[in-house]
Amino acid sequence: MLATVSVTQASPVPVTHASPVPVTHAPFRPLLQPVLDMPEALWKAYIDFEIGEGERQRTRVLYQRLLDRTKHVKVWLSYARFEAAPLPGALEEAAG
Repeated sequence: MLATVSVTQASPVPVTHASPVPVTHAPFRPLLQPVLDMPEALWKAYIDFEIGEGERQRTRVLYQRLLDRTKHVKVWLSYARFEAAPLPGALEEAAG
């Protein structure tokens, strides 16, 4: 006999940027909470995820939010490399 499990939807996390947060971004929702400071590894994972998705603007927002919390030189260098490189598999907008 198989057990059934009911799934309830969790209350949504307030989003601090204009675009909605897709379901695929669920592991990173804690970063959207303004009070919560997350470890560097989680920030890096979220930034890498957005880069992999081809989301340049979302990635910029993440870098800017991270730089509000820390001014570490590694973050600045990573942000500069991100801005200098094309996103893998994404088409850049014609006018910038």
